[in-house]
Parts: sequence; structure tokens; C-alpha cells
Amino acid sequence: LHLDSKLGLNPVMSSMMSLWNAGRLAILENVGYPNSSLSHFSSRDIWHTADPSLAQRRGWLGRWADEYLVGDPNPLKCTAISQTLPKTLLSDNVQVPSFVSLASYAYQTDGLYPLDKTNQMNAFLAESSAEYEIPVAVDTLGQIGEDAVNSSALLQTVGSGYVAAGAYPAGSLAQGLLLCAQIINANLGARILYVTYGGFDNHAGEDNDHDPLVKNVSDSIKAFFDDLDGHGK
Repeated sequence: LHLDSKLGLNPVMSSMMSLWNAGRLAILENVGYPNSSLSHFSSRDIWHTADPSLAQRRGWLGRWADEYLVGDPNPLKCTAISQTLPKTLLSDNVQVPSFVSLASYAYQTDGLYPLDKTNQMNAFLAESSAEYEIPVAVDTLGQIGEDAVNSSALLQTVGSGYVAAGAYPAGSLAQGLLLCAQIINANLGARILYVTYGGFDNHAGEDNDHDPLVKNVSDSIKAFFDDLDGHGK
């Protein structure tokens, strides 16, 4: 799929081609760093920190969050749709919730006593809000616990009755972008929504595996655009 006389997209990426034709897609060429060691692990750390010398401990978006999001009480101001916290979002002063679905991001109470769920949550919040005369690590952990419960309560409201305006394909990327669309549409004040998607380290299987992967990326992103358009975002 020709973008111009020199560049093109994989033929299976027709969905992203339509975004390009509409002037809604930009492409950055030659994203890399000098003197590559060809190490997957070093390259990943450099990508996350935007520092080829690997002197930075925090991620590049984590550093931005420490500069501009500290003091924002919104527990969803910076959110990762991921099984674990991406190093990109590692910061010193901003707690970043990480989850892959609304159902999985909830305070887990004892299932043997479902009628006691509210009491268990209230007890946890009361313990987390306890104040100490001298600031200790428990204070920080308590605040993280409170933020987690509060952000979970916010999130449980966003999926109710939501009708997607885009045709999302199957797969974790599409589900992550759908969740982002739900959060954006709910006007929860999120500043950063970060979605992860893996599976590209295919080695000898690249010829067979990459077409379905890049098609899923293309179709998922187009569905996300269509969803936001359909909700006026």
C-alpha cells in the first residue's frame, strides 16, 4: 500500500491506510539509537527510558508524570492497560494503576462471605487511611491502596451500557483500546493511557506470524478512531 514513492504499508494494513488517506496518521522513520548492541533487553530499556546511556531509572513518561501530574488527585490520571507496569511509566511520585479489564481491577474480598464485601473494603480503607506521627513506608502503601480502591470504583462505572461505535477485532490490543475509549468517553480526567501489545519476537516464524499481527494493529487502531468519532471525542 503506497504512502508515497518511497514508503508503503504492509498490504494487510488497509485500515491504517484509510487513516493515512484521511490525514489522521503520521509515521516516524528511523526510530533507533546509535551503536546498537543488538540486545533485545537493552533496546527495550532504552525505548522505555529514552536514554541510550541507560542512566535513567525512571521511564520517559514517568519523568513527565513526575513533572506535571504530581498533586492531581485523579487516581486514573496515568493508567496502563497492561499485566504489569511498563517501565515507560515508572516514576517517583505518581502511582500508576495497571490492569487489562474492568472485571480484573477490583478489590478482591473473601468469596466465601459475599454479603460482607462492603465491610471488608471499609476495613481496608480505614486501615490504609491511618495516620502516623512520623511518615513511614506504610503511609505510602496506604495511599496506594486507597488510590487503587478509588480508581477501581471509578472504572466499574465506565463499561455499564457502553456501546462501541467501532468494529474491534479479537485480541488484547483491541480490548485495551476499547477500554481506553470507555475511559475517555466517561470523561474521567485521564492524561496518559498506555496500552501494551506483544508477540512480535517471531524469529523464523516471522513470514507466517507478522501479517496477522500487523493486521490486528491496523484494524484495532482504526476501530479505536471510529469509536471515538462515534462518541464525539
